[in-house]
Amino acid sequence: MPAWSMPAAQTDPFADYAFLLNGTIDRATLARGVALGARWGVSPHEALIATGWLSAENYARALAEYCGVGFVSPEQRHRLVPPSRALRPRDCLRTGVLKLGGLRSRAVLAVDNRNPTTLKFALSGFDARTLAFAPQPAVRSAICRHFEHAFKAHASEGLHRRDPERSAKTPLPRWMLGAIALIAVAAATGLALSFTDTVRALSLLMAAVFLPIAGLRVAALWYFAFRRERPPEPIPRVPDTALPVYTLLVPLLREAAVVRRLTEALKRLDYPALGSKRTKAI
Repeated sequence: MPAWSMPAAQTDPFADYAFLLNGTIDRATLARGVALGARWGVSPHEALIATGWLSAENYARALAEYCGVGFVSPEQRHRLVPPSRALRPRDCLRTGVLKLGGLRSRAVLAVDNRNPTTLKFALSGFDARTLAFAPQPAVRSAICRHFEHAFKAHASEGLHRRDPERSAKTPLPRWMLGAIALIAVAAATGLALSFTDTVRALSLLMAAVFLPIAGLRVAALWYFAFRRERPPEPIPRVPDTALPVYTLLVPLLREAAVVRRLTEALKRLDYPALGSKRTKAI
């Protein structure tokens, strides 16, 4: 939890989210979000955003008006930067705090799972002119854009820095290069002296390597073909609140014809949706 947040109080969820009933959503939708959030163990607005009944953009805008602070519009988000050059990407992601650069800089807070009433109370001692809200996806996008080169370097060089022995970037040791060179020279010499015998020897060597692999496949086929099936034991259902959180990425390229069927199949997954469901065509 970011350092500037406060623990959520045990309050009436309908009273906490009454500001959304002023044209953002209706009471029936809010009631469904409250019920679904209680079932999943998340905040009502998280459930509403996850199901698509409320957009993260509209929630952040309504919450900013409720708390009396500014809202970072999409046209301003290119000016979002870390509040300090010394901060690392994980620090910004952990705190959810950025700075809106310009003539009058503002601290920008990512809107996530905080209780609206508690959040408003926590910010009451700050100058509202120095604060602004932004949807969490917008803050994450700004962090990824600002630290693009750092993320690329970490992806390409991170493993080599952490564990050079497991990285393919580490050059081959001299003894291995010498062994490869010796084998190549021996094979070339053999082909020059006796082409037929050398090809025969190489074929036997390759057979000695591939025969165990083929034998393993035959043994596996025999095992699965003649084993006795046991009836599966019933698996007890795990409560939604105890399930881990997964992010499912489904990249598509020029596959518009299958998008509808794909999204319908994903909606039929028996798993609570804790993140926003959005289909983005690239």
